[in-house]
Amino acid sequence: MNGVSVPTQEELGRRIAEARSDFGITQADLAASVGLERTALVRVEAGERKISAAELVTLAEVLDRPIDWFFTESPAAVLSRRSDPAVGGFSRRLDLALERVARDVAFLLKRRIMAPTERVVHKIPGTYREAEDLARWARTEAGQPDGPLYDLQTFAERLGLLGFSLALGTDAGDAASVEVDGLGVAVVNGTADPGRRRYSLAHELGHHLVGDAYEPAARLTGTESESMLNAFAAYLLMPRPAVTGVWNEFSVLPNGARPSQSRPASVSVGQPHATI
Repeated sequence: MNGVSVPTQEELGRRIAEARSDFGITQADLAASVGLERTALVRVEAGERKISAAELVTLAEVLDRPIDWFFTESPAAVLSRRSDPAVGGFSRRLDLALERVARDVAFLLKRRIMAPTERVVHKIPGTYREAEDLARWARTEAGQPDGPLYDLQTFAERLGLLGFSLALGTDAGDAASVEVDGLGVAVVNGTADPGRRRYSLAHELGHHLVGDAYEPAARLTGTESESMLNAFAAYLLMPRPAVTGVWNEFSVLPNGARPSQSRPASVSVGQPHATI
């Protein structure tokens, strides 16, 4: 919660109507689910009829919203992301999960139980080399310049991004993130396989580091920028020295020479996956 209260009966009715529309249910169906006449629900949404606590609890269950959602606005970045046709609305489950987590983080920040992490906002990588440099900077800044990242969530948290893995189903999308008072919040679909979850969180970390996770005015547009953040994720999870070291250790050319004796190993990163 961000503490911005919904002050009037009219505003409560607006929130109920918004949740119903987002859920994709008609007034008649919602009214039947909560034991109301349709005309009564129409008056509730118009702010002309009060709703009882029991009715609101049932309505919240049907619409899959916490009770407090009807009385406080969500963080601005959540609202902006949801209304942006480029990113919002593709997965209702992912959008709602991100909203819930972002509201909880805003609540903790407001009460100073949690504090934002100071961070440097980097420019969007324009080349694969710049994407690799950003990944190298992130590893150094987080205190793990080399080696495998066994705990990627803790690693991301050191850089100001809180990652949450929630089982949302196979058709709910991979991940999404927003910015809440300077702190990044990412939700990763925990239904995906571990490798995809790690890649998705690394990608969202890239958005966070370039100040686009998710700001009301997004800075990333087009597939080229997304490709650069895909490259960042690949280089973060598979840094070049580690990859070439494994390549040189286990690869033998037909003439018996190691790859390092004939030509340097290289890493080619494309979209959406890395090719080693």
